[in-house]
Amino acid sequence: MPLLTEIKQEPYLSVVVWRIADTEVFSPDLLSSDDLKMLGEITSPLKKSQFLASRHVLINLLNCGSISYNSNGKPFATNKHISNSHSGNFIAAIGSDEGSVGVDIQVYTSKIEKIKSRFLSEAEDFYSQSVKTLTLAWSLKESLYKIRGTPEIFFKEHIRLGVPQKTAKGEYLVNCEVLHKKYKTTYLMKALVENDYCLAFGPVPAVEL
Repeated sequence: MPLLTEIKQEPYLSVVVWRIADTEVFSPDLLSSDDLKMLGEITSPLKKSQFLASRHVLINLLNCGSISYNSNGKPFATNKHISNSHSGNFIAAIGSDEGSVGVDIQVYTSKIEKIKSRFLSEAEDFYSQSVKTLTLAWSLKESLYKIRGTPEIFFKEHIRLGVPQKTAKGEYLVNCEVLHKKYKTTYLMKALVENDYCLAFGPVPAVEL
């Protein structure tokens, strides 16, 4: 069995973080026809494992129905709104009964320092402090992009991040904006900055810090 590392639950959504064990094998038996087609196009053994593990989490742990995709590649299930992410041996998935959601998980790498100018505006310079804060910013923007699910939105031009506010539980809450002319929306996002990875997801309901 792989190691289930985190389960975070909000009033209307659930988030699962899973670590893939080296010997773990996932069956494709429960995959939808769309997922089977996507699986057949993946050649990398690691990416195949990530794909199957993410579907295992969505179907078996979050109780999602059959998974399909819209014209932009955004996944959706028959019974709830979903999003998923993978990085290295970590898988993250989110399911909501109420509205569109996004999740992103990233392991840390110094390579992110070379591309920070591509996704951070000058107003978001706070996130340039370290590899971890840069990774936090990327994960937040990636999860926000997934909420909208449209290629018209660009990280640097259209997504603005507020300063993270640390809660009593050690999590972070971040007020964010999508400022595209067609999609002007504010979101409250949640993030975890762990030793091995950074996780961002939302939107979440307003809570006291």
